[in-house]
Parts: sequence; C-alpha cells; structure tokens
Amino acid sequence: MNIAEELLENEQDLASKEVLIKFLSTRYDGDIEKFNRAWNLALHSFGELRKGVKRASKLSKKASEDLNEFSKMMIKAYVEIPSVACKRVDPHHMNLGMRYAYIANENLLAGYENFDVFSINCYKITPYEDIEQIGKITGMPVMIGEFHHGALDRGLPATGIRGVASQQERGKAYRYYMETAAISKYFVGAHHFTLNDQAALGRFDGENFQIGCVDICQRPYHEFIEGIMQTNRILYEAADGRRANYDQPPKEIPRVGF
Repeated sequence: MNIAEELLENEQDLASKEVLIKFLSTRYDGDIEKFNRAWNLALHSFGELRKGVKRASKLSKKASEDLNEFSKMMIKAYVEIPSVACKRVDPHHMNLGMRYAYIANENLLAGYENFDVFSINCYKITPYEDIEQIGKITGMPVMIGEFHHGALDRGLPATGIRGVASQQERGKAYRYYMETAAISKYFVGAHHFTLNDQAALGRFDGENFQIGCVDICQRPYHEFIEGIMQTNRILYEAADGRRANYDQPPKEIPRVGF
C-alpha cells in the first residue's frame, strides 16, 4: 500500500498533503513543466495537486518512486514523533515497538531505530523466517506480539487464523512455534493470543475463535496446556543450543472464521 498515493487522492485540505506538495515542488526545483514530464501530467501549478490525483503511482515510474519515498518519510515520522516524546519523559523504560500485523515491504521498517525491540504479529506455523528477516535488517531483538492455533474437536466452532486438527495438535503447534523461534538469536519472546476462548456469540467484530488455554466455562484444554508446559520447561536450553528444539510441525486444517 502506498500511503502517499492515498494522501494525494484525498481532496480535503490536509497538513500532510501540503508537506507532500512542498516535497514535490522542491524535488523538481519548483518547475511545474519538469514535474509534468516526470509524472505525465499537465498541471499549471503545484497547487493544483490540492484537488487530488487518482492512482498517481500508476502515472509513471518517477511518480511511483516519489510517492514511495514520501510514504517512507510519513511512516518514519509516525514512528519517530511519539517515540522521541516518550523517551524524553521516560528514558529508563524500553520501547517495545508498535506490534505490526506483518511487514508487507521494507518501508514499514522506517523509524525502527527509535525502538529497543521490534515487535510483530506472526500467524504462521513457525515465525523463524520472519524473525530472522527483521533481525538481520534492523540488528534488533524481535518479539512476537500475537499468535494462536485453534481446533474444532471441542469448544467453539471457529479455529481462528490458523487451524490444526485437535487440542493435542495445538500443543504440538505451540511447541513447534516457540522452539523453532528460539533458534533465532534475535528472538526474545512471544505473546500467545489469548488465555480465554473468545465469546460464543463473538466479540465486537464477530470473532468467536477457539484459541484459548481455557474454554468459555473456564475449563482447561489439558492437551494444549501440556504442550505449553513442555516447551516452557526447556525453552532456554533450546535457545542456548544445549537441547534440540521440537521439530515436528502440527497437522494443519483449513481455517474456520471470517
């Protein structure tokens, strides 16, 4: 997604759009004809950009490059401004990042130098490759903000984002996920989502996933919890290389959910 393109499409008076117009004017030395040739447009002034331009990144290669660069600048500002402000008033606590849903392209890493830890969600069978990719680019510790695996053998009727065959397979999924993650030198931990199954009638957006350690009546999923306990007993040893990690991926099923 090119957020600068979306900004330019907006016909409202926006402070961010004014900065974008100034950025483009400066880049093209205030020469509207030079800009028109690069973008395949026929404007009389840079001020006409305030009216909005649809799908501007498709106009030319140069337009795409300009908007991509400004998108990166916007992302960096979005990250940097609150991070610097928080560090100013609270310099002795770690900044754990913004818990990105996923990294669609490297522009989303802009401003990462303001974090102490880079946090992402990762709904895969193993997060190892994602952790390694981000860790190598940033040189930072990486933390998983969300993951889960659901099953249909009991409890609620939706697996959530990742489905496996049974509660026992959920235990295996947890082990495989956490212990393969631990192999990466960048991995510093993960937050399982969540302790409880979601409400049977759905939360605010309709999610009613069987993804908890306990069901809606607070009864534990013993097979799943056993998998958690097995991993937590040896995780540091696996991370240190003193013990082989669990290497058996779970049996997946198609996800059920919206």
